[in-house]
Amino acid sequence: MILIMLVTLYTSRVILAALGVDDYGIYTVVAGFVSLFTVISGSLSAGISRFITFELGKESENKCQEVFNTSVVVQVVLFISILLIAETIGLWFINNKLNVSQASLTAVNWVYQLSLITFLFNLLSVPYNATIIAHERMSAFAYISIIEVTLKLLIAFSIAHISSNRLIIYALCLMLVSVAIRFLYAFYCNRHFEECKLTFSYNRGIFKQILAFSGWNFFGAASASLRDQGVNVLFNLFFGSVVNAAKGVSEQVNNALNSLVQNFVVALNPQIIKSYAINDMDTVFSLAFRGARFSYYIMFIPSIAIILNINPILSFWLKDVPDFTAIFIQLLIIRVLIDNISNTLITIMLASGKIKQYQIIVGGMQLMNFPLSYLALKLGAPPQSAFYIAIVVAIMCFILRLIMLKQIVPINIKSFFSNVMSRIFLVTMLSCVILIPVKPFISDSTLGMFLYVTICLLISTLLAFYLGCSQYERTKITNKVMQVLQSKLILHK
Repeated sequence: MILIMLVTLYTSRVILAALGVDDYGIYTVVAGFVSLFTVISGSLSAGISRFITFELGKESENKCQEVFNTSVVVQVVLFISILLIAETIGLWFINNKLNVSQASLTAVNWVYQLSLITFLFNLLSVPYNATIIAHERMSAFAYISIIEVTLKLLIAFSIAHISSNRLIIYALCLMLVSVAIRFLYAFYCNRHFEECKLTFSYNRGIFKQILAFSGWNFFGAASASLRDQGVNVLFNLFFGSVVNAAKGVSEQVNNALNSLVQNFVVALNPQIIKSYAINDMDTVFSLAFRGARFSYYIMFIPSIAIILNINPILSFWLKDVPDFTAIFIQLLIIRVLIDNISNTLITIMLASGKIKQYQIIVGGMQLMNFPLSYLALKLGAPPQSAFYIAIVVAIMCFILRLIMLKQIVPINIKSFFSNVMSRIFLVTMLSCVILIPVKPFISDSTLGMFLYVTICLLISTLLAFYLGCSQYERTKITNKVMQVLQSKLILHK
């Protein structure tokens, strides 16, 4: 995960330098528009993964195969439906509403079509990815992800040596990588999981259950996508591609940091769902509470170093820094940190299957990001106002999630605040109190930047370890570290 994060950040630097601010902004908004469709694949992936994991928890292998084959049928139906929508309404929007120059329109259409092909292949791979998650084969994700990020790095270096049509060639190369990776996932699943042997049959009852579950989950996913990619379109309409470039860079930083958390949560989710399937609620809440804290710490430790040292980092990382990039990154990280506390709570909700009312209320609140951002920008507010709105809405959604979860499962809200929120708050506040006063005494030079980042990482890690973890967790972590060091020492000898 750390390797992927570092390579991803470096790739962003190379691509921004190779494409330039304008072309990078165009790619961000067009690919972002296509990714609006990923709310469908994302909600389906969560639904399919939930049903397969639930049956694995109940040790029902035959039912797992029925779920997998039925999910493939669902994907094919969606593939055709999305293709029709994208090539009609989507194509019209791209050519008539986006704020791009006439000279760039040909490149925009190429990027749109190539990004659409990439998305459709990703859609077909959803059942395979969901099966890997359900079986907790995280090593497969690790190795295949390293292959993927390495290929993207090679593309970044290659694009710099191409003299014309860089934007189109970049989108084409990303499509080819995506198609290759999807086939790799399918090959792995067919080799290792019996239920992935396609029989081209489906269970009508499971078909309805997956569609109903994914339909309500889609509402929540759509509101999140509209917050992210919808605001991207608003930025294009109000400010042009330069602001899109700044948002694209901020999303690259956020995706790199958040990938650490999401991989951790992906590894934890199957255990929560399987425990829920056998009604072991003590384990469910123990995993969820611990997962909420560690999700926050994993992202907070590198984030505090970036937030407090953003300008020197951007100057060192990028040759040309688009306007608003620094404030975008800082605010986006804060919003995602708030959301990450809820990751495992959402998993409990998905495990219960009772998501209709939850998605209507929480998804409805999250949906307010788009109209409120539009209103603020229409009234002349600066671009960063959309991020301030997103932070406020994220806090409201967090409160609503706790209220809704209390109605579905016997969660102890008081215990959650004492075991999770109090520790998170203490680590965050003390980190800021210690680190912010130190900043004026350290120069903004490259050496000063690395020194301050090191101090931030060290202080936040120590605070998270000693104040953010229980005695039991500190003992487990210490024993694990000693075990790894001893094995390395023996291997070295």
